[in-house]
Amino acid sequence: MHEEPAPKFCHKCGTPYHWPEKGIKAARELIAEAEKLSPEERESLSKSLDDLVRDTPGTHVAAIRFKKFLPKAGREVADALRSIVVDIASEAAKKALYP
Repeated sequence: MHEEPAPKFCHKCGTPYHWPEKGIKAARELIAEAEKLSPEERESLSKSLDDLVRDTPGTHVAAIRFKKFLPKAGREVADALRSIVVDIASEAAKKALYP
């Protein structure tokens, strides 16, 4: 029997459920600790998380930004962010990030 993954957002209003919201919060905290990124890069990457966790017109832009800034963040931060994003990203974002 194939189980469907739990939804990340309310299908009526788009509000995130608590499980992806915790991942988004942890990812934002990691981004804030990425001293190798400029403040502008940290802000841009943090804002991109919203488009990575749900399918929006900005999902592919967010994926490109994520791939661009991740190597600059440093290995430890990049590995941890990658792990979190794999768990919370939408299917479209996963395909864009990991073809």
